[in-house]
Amino acid sequence: NFLRNLKKKKFFKVSNLVDYFLHLEVKLLDCDGTPASGGQAVGFSLMMRLEDAKTKSIVLIDEPEASLDNAYIREELIKALKVLAKNSMVFVVTHNSTLVTLLEPDYLIVTTKTDEKEYQILTGEFSSHVISNKNYQITENSHERFVEAMEAGIEAYNRKGEIYESLKN
Repeated sequence: NFLRNLKKKKFFKVSNLVDYFLHLEVKLLDCDGTPASGGQAVGFSLMMRLEDAKTKSIVLIDEPEASLDNAYIREELIKALKVLAKNSMVFVVTHNSTLVTLLEPDYLIVTTKTDEKEYQILTGEFSSHVISNKNYQITENSHERFVEAMEAGIEAYNRKGEIYESLKN
């Protein structure tokens, strides 16, 4: 009777018959057999996508550090991105200073909004002391621009350093 009545329902599909009788649950477990946290699940998914990206010549990754702690970024993400960069041109968009600093990219692109509400794009080698926009003949100190973009300015950067130092004592 149940099956006859089910067959009359608009939502019924023969291809979904197994779903009506079987409850399937998939759990992602960590190496200790404990259910993975949200961040661990994100990290696992990201690593699978980075593995798939190895066949691509250009890879754009927008904020891969989202939901990941800095230890995971240091121990797993940096290594995976460096391996990927051996055979692909990798662009990473981020606001995370830990990721950028430890990644030590070849090239840096910093965007800022001018007082006229227009975007200004400055570029340069990460190891250089200058960042520039040759079209507008602008050259600036890369340290200042990097700290502004990654640390919310030099005052916040210095204050963060003071706080870290105070924790030592």
